[in-house]
Amino acid sequence: MFLPPGENNPLDGGRLLRALLWKVKGDLPAATRAASRVGTGFAFVLIALGGVLAAVSYAHWERNERAMRLGERLPHSPIPRVVAAVLALSALAALVLTIVDLVQS
Repeated sequence: MFLPPGENNPLDGGRLLRALLWKVKGDLPAATRAASRVGTGFAFVLIALGGVLAAVSYAHWERNERAMRLGERLPHSPIPRVVAAVLALSALAALVLTIVDLVQS
């Protein structure tokens, strides 16, 4: 059954990765360290993406403020389309995982 990662979920992604690595490597401590590094790396990627989004949003806000002050047209922003695309792809991935889970069980 597909279960998203979570604090109260005993089959979250980190434990599944650790179990997979343990089966492949045959070494539980090494699998635990590797799964921990993957989780830490994923956290850093999410933090970096949040920082990039904040910087891009701030720059766009400054352009909007300048345009309004000068009575110009507001500049186009690609951010809503990017966010919508990421959400749509995430929803599609969740749908595919759910269907695969239903077929396997």
